[in-house]
Amino acid sequence: MSKQILRIPDSVMEYAPWSHTKASCALSCPYKFHLQYRVKQKGVGPEAFGQRIGKLVHMILEWVSGRGMSVSHAYTHLVSIVELTHEEETEIQCFRDAIEDYVRGLEVFRKKHGVHKSQVKAEVHLGMRPDFTPTKSKWDKKGFYVGYIDLMLMTPERVGIAIDHKTGVVMSTDTYRAQLESYAVLLQSHHPRINAVQVAVHHVGADSNERGTRTTWFPSFSAREIRTTLRANLIDYLTKAAENVKDRDPCKGWVCAFCDYKPTCPLFG
Repeated sequence: MSKQILRIPDSVMEYAPWSHTKASCALSCPYKFHLQYRVKQKGVGPEAFGQRIGKLVHMILEWVSGRGMSVSHAYTHLVSIVELTHEEETEIQCFRDAIEDYVRGLEVFRKKHGVHKSQVKAEVHLGMRPDFTPTKSKWDKKGFYVGYIDLMLMTPERVGIAIDHKTGVVMSTDTYRAQLESYAVLLQSHHPRINAVQVAVHHVGADSNERGTRTTWFPSFSAREIRTTLRANLIDYLTKAAENVKDRDPCKGWVCAFCDYKPTCPLFG
């Protein structure tokens, strides 16, 4: 069987390396993209409360799943190294039950599928080159796409698992599709002998569903599907993002509420 060669447009490579966050910015607001990624200007607005809480919760999740900390230890450690307001500390405590459920569920999943503890990794940074081979490091300038996977597992059957934590409002599964498909492509680039990849979204701040979980699983992607369909989908997604930033016009949308470039934006000036 001949190997499929996918060409990445020059317009995409012009702004490489890409990430889902960068592409999402390009599609939602070319003005912000210009300031953040072309000019490399730091935002001047204060960090939104929800964003800060999200970062802190992600830190706790990394410690309990990647470093083996207990939930109690992780919370105590956070308070010892981060200066929190009373409001922030109260809000973070609201996630405690969900985090404890997550830890229990992860252990059940690991034992059920025979996943060794060494194959459970948190906050994994992966990058790949235009030929879909892995970059040597996250600073590799030849990379064209990078991603941070909140939780990655590898089963004995060579099935990769990628889970992304979300602390905000639950959205439709299609909202997360491009991001999670890109994680499958990244996983395969670093593990070419992988048989399949399963991706999921863990809604930390949501109520548990009818199955008693806060995790939404996507259908498994076979190795062949990743090489053909998902790689092509990623290139199409990045092509649209690159096309959208030909101008620098600001766009008004729901992301404006969290934008730290809002104070200098023509739409709000």
